[in-house]
Amino acid sequence: MVQSHISRAEELAIRQLDELHHSNGYYNPADYVSFKFKKETIYDPWLKEDSQGVPFAWQLHDNQDIAVDPFEYYGKIKTARFIEDIIMKHGIM
Repeated sequence: MVQSHISRAEELAIRQLDELHHSNGYYNPADYVSFKFKKETIYDPWLKEDSQGVPFAWQLHDNQDIAVDPFEYYGKIKTARFIEDIIMKHGIM
């Protein structure tokens, strides 16, 4: 079940980053799950912090230059909290 939640959270993070990129800056930050890291807001922890704004970043989870293991890169606590929050936000149990 844990791996299922991790996979689903990754899908949801991809979707929310895509939505943010298509919002033209008109969005309510409270509607999105995120956390701060090195003064950057992270909406998709499967990508490096400086890649959050890269065009089509949500399609680059397999790109070794910007994709990361979020548990190692951002830490277990931040990543686990992000996964729990995004799963709960979307009502997935």
